[in-house]
Amino acid sequence: ENSIPELVFNKGFSISLDNDSSKAEKKAIKVSLPEKTATLEVQVNTAEQYFIIQLLSSTGEVQQAVRNTKTHVFKNLDPVLYKLRVIVDKNNNGIWDTANILTRTEPEPVQFYKSLEGKYEITTRENSDIGPLILTF
Repeated sequence: ENSIPELVFNKGFSISLDNDSSKAEKKAIKVSLPEKTATLEVQVNTAEQYFIIQLLSSTGEVQQAVRNTKTHVFKNLDPVLYKLRVIVDKNNNGIWDTANILTRTEPEPVQFYKSLEGKYEITTRENSDIGPLILTF
């Protein structure tokens, strides 16, 4: 039987300070089998102390992110297309800061991984280990 595991919250599983209780809910739990997923290793060459590496979907949505880590393996990835983006986090606040005309502050630098073939997208397949991809900035 191929049943999808669920997390079940019964009615009233939590009660607020105002004595409001929660409603009953069911949430499906996604189970990823290692042989159906991919891994992507990233290595960073930089003199920058603070940076954020973001693994993006092909549409640009952040899937995972790590900060100030020179070697990282993204694990249990669905076999789809990804992109890598690096933000130089000059003030180490964990977010990309835009320009500010009032303080004459430039936006924090952003770069995307680009393969030797000139492609920005990284193709993953089931049961594959990709990398290390080298990010130099």
